[in-house]
Amino acid sequence: MARRGGKWGFQIPGDYTNSPFALQYYFQISTRGGAAYLVPGLAPDLANQAFYTVQGLRTRS
Repeated sequence: MARRGGKWGFQIPGDYTNSPFALQYYFQISTRGGAAYLVPGLAPDLANQAFYTVQGLRTRS
């Protein structure tokens, strides 16, 4: 992940998206005080999905 100006961005290599499986990801946010949080993280009842997913596009060969 890289910062450009006031925005953060990243690129996912094509080999990771050429798959029948979804790509799962989450973020670790660190504060200046040293605390760290996972986003989206778990809800208090632990009943949510603790990551995001992106379905890749499979190319035909």
